[in-house]
Formats: sequence, C-alpha cells, structure tokens
Amino acid sequence: MLRLRLWSNQTFAPDDEHMGIEHMSHCLDALRQSLMCSVDITPIPWIWDAEAKEAKAVAEIEHTCRNFDKVREWAQENQAKSFDTKVYVEDDLR
Repeated sequence: MLRLRLWSNQTFAPDDEHMGIEHMSHCLDALRQSLMCSVDITPIPWIWDAEAKEAKAVAEIEHTCRNFDKVREWAQENQAKSFDTKVYVEDDLR
C-alpha cells in the first residue's frame, strides 16, 4: 500500500480507510519499529585499498537473515480470521 501510495498516479482521500494519511503513518511507524527491533548488527569492516589510497568497506560480509517465506507462511496460518474492535477483554497479566 505504501508503494502504491507513493508511485501511483491515483489520488486518495486523506481519510481513506486503507490509503489515507493516518493509515500510511501507522504503516511507516510499523516499519520503523520493525527495523529498530531487528537491526542487523553485523560489523562492516574496512580495508585499506593501496591503489585507491583510501579505506573501503568490505561488502562480502555474510549476514544471518530470517527466512521471510517461513515467517509469512506462519503468519498466514495463524492470522486472526475475525477481530471485533468493539469487544474489550481485560488484561489479567498486569
């Protein structure tokens, strides 16, 4: 939806349920939180390039990633089929 909103020739009403500013802001914040919570802390070493006479980042560093297909599969299998936003359930863990 963010990509559609950014790159589409369509215009969307500011209060559109899925494409409005409030929902887009929510999506951007969700992305921000995800990036901050799962930040990649793999160090990127630098090596001196004698020919160029400067230090350059080593790009061939192996990173450990999550298996996105497995995460998406789990999410699809475990999604809430219905969700009533008008029902309040007391949080007994607090």
